[in-house]
Amino acid sequence: MRSFWAVARQTLMECLRTKVVAAFFALLVVCVLAMALTMEGDGTLQGRILTFLSYSVGMAQLLLGLVTIFLATGITSADIQRKYIFTVATKPLPRWQYVLGRWSGLGLLNVLLLAASLGAIYGLSQYLRTRPTVLEQKKPARRIRP
Repeated sequence: MRSFWAVARQTLMECLRTKVVAAFFALLVVCVLAMALTMEGDGTLQGRILTFLSYSVGMAQLLLGLVTIFLATGITSADIQRKYIFTVATKPLPRWQYVLGRWSGLGLLNVLLLAASLGAIYGLSQYLRTRPTVLEQKKPARRIRP
C-alpha cells in the first residue's frame, strides 16, 4: 500500500507543478468574481444569491471536470513520452496500484481545488448579502412636502 500512496503523492505534486492547474484556477476565480458582480437574479436578495450559487457551482463543476480530463491525459502521455511508464512497469508494483494511485492523486487535487472554489463562492455569497438589491436601488427617495 505504500507504493500506492507514493504514486498518488507523486501525481498530486506533478499536477500542482503544471501550468494547467494555475490557468484553470485563475479562470475559475475570474468567472466566479464576474458572476458575483454582474448577476442580479430577479431583483430580490434571495433570487440574486440563488442565481449566483447555481451558476457559480455549475461553472466550478465544468472547469474542474475539464482540468481533470486535461491532467489525466497529460500525465499519461508524459509518462509514455518520458518513458517513465517503463521504469514503473519493471518495479514490483501491480498495475492496479499504479492506475489507482494516479486516479487518487487526481482526486486529491480535485478535492483541493473544489474546497478552494467553494470557499471563494461562500465568501462572495456572503458579500452579496451586504449589497443593495435592484429593488432597493430603484426605490424613490421620500420627499418632504413643505
